[in-house]
Amino acid sequence: MQKDIVFIDTSVYVKEKYFSEGNAITTLYKLAKEGIISIVSTDITNQEILRHMRNDCLEAFSKLKKQCIVLRNISIYKDSFDRTNKAVVEKEVNEILEKNMKAAGVYSLGYQLDESDVKNIFYSFFKEKAPFSDHKKSEFPDAFVLTLLENYAYKNRISIIILSVDDDMQKYDSYRLYTADYKKFINEKKVVKEKLDSIKSALDEQYDKICSEIQSKCEESLDDTNLYTYSVEGVDISFVTVNYVHVNYDKDSFYIYNEEEGTVGVEVECDIEFSVDVEYESTSNAYYDSEDKKWYGTESDRITIRKSANCYVDLKFDEKLGLGIEVFDVDDVLREI
Repeated sequence: MQKDIVFIDTSVYVKEKYFSEGNAITTLYKLAKEGIISIVSTDITNQEILRHMRNDCLEAFSKLKKQCIVLRNISIYKDSFDRTNKAVVEKEVNEILEKNMKAAGVYSLGYQLDESDVKNIFYSFFKEKAPFSDHKKSEFPDAFVLTLLENYAYKNRISIIILSVDDDMQKYDSYRLYTADYKKFINEKKVVKEKLDSIKSALDEQYDKICSEIQSKCEESLDDTNLYTYSVEGVDISFVTVNYVHVNYDKDSFYIYNEEEGTVGVEVECDIEFSVDVEYESTSNAYYDSEDKKWYGTESDRITIRKSANCYVDLKFDEKLGLGIEVFDVDDVLREI
């Protein structure tokens, strides 16, 4: 299942009071850390967030000092009144943003625009096209941000979901950029996360069962003497012993390729290691009689073949029935022989 790529506008940060615990911003960042979405930003946006967050914190603290002066009587608050100043706030705000963006893997775009991009931005300004309205010069940062996002989306052939409460930004018309209500978007992603968590849980709980089924299919196929004709220097393969087949898959890594009628198609990548003993008639010290069309002087020999294979297994997930193997092509294993 392809992850949504999301841009969070400064307006959402301001409305949600930045990184307050449990709010929409921290929820979106958590979804990014859990691999449900990817977040893209720009250096322009990051500077806007820092400016707004710093100013809002300083304004709030100024009000606190004026209206809650009585708190100076409490030691833990008195220390805060004495220590807090613009430099302290600015330093901590920078650290908060950097720490959260790093943890969520936010990818930030720089200032790479060419002359045609700048011309188009000014054309939109003079024509009062979104994000400009009534020649508002304050929308220039948004115009540059949207152009950067659009260029990035076109270059990488992706779509970007814009989460914003800014009317002018929401009106921007683009083939690659789509606006969405951020609260509805979060609710939708929470449903997706619940489904993914259910699949992860099933992959964990049924790990032994799934691996055992794959192992059985491999053991059954590896027992075919015809498979080893080109693996030995000899003839008349008489016996194959499958020593072991080890199957492993990453329970946290999977791909959803289909959803229909309450079931989900899930693909997992498997690592398979196996060992077989092959008994045959060695021709290394023998000779072949072309008239009799047979080998003379062959000796019984045995070779151990150890191989590993990387392959994919399609599973079908049902919330009531759990997981079951839909498709496993054992030929992906056998072709390693």
